[in-house]
Amino acid sequence: MQTFKGNIEKIKKNEWEKRRKECIKRDAGKCRKCGIKAKEIHHIIPRQKGGTNELKNLITLCKKHHAIADNTFFKYGITSMVRIWLKENEN
Repeated sequence: MQTFKGNIEKIKKNEWEKRRKECIKRDAGKCRKCGIKAKEIHHIIPRQKGGTNELKNLITLCKKHHAIADNTFFKYGITSMVRIWLKENEN
């Protein structure tokens, strides 16, 4: 028998999996940075800094670019991360 807390966690996990699949589908299963096949989901604004699981706050990244994005945030903060990210993606 599951507890109430267990049921809530199961619902949240199911919602996250649905959102994760939506993000991967939106990004065509490719890293938004380099274009290779990818399945990792990155929160642009981390949850612990007030970010949400809304699709607009999620991007699909390969393992390499996910690690770089996370490291950049924790080293420089969100403002610098976004500035660096945008500068690297200028065409």
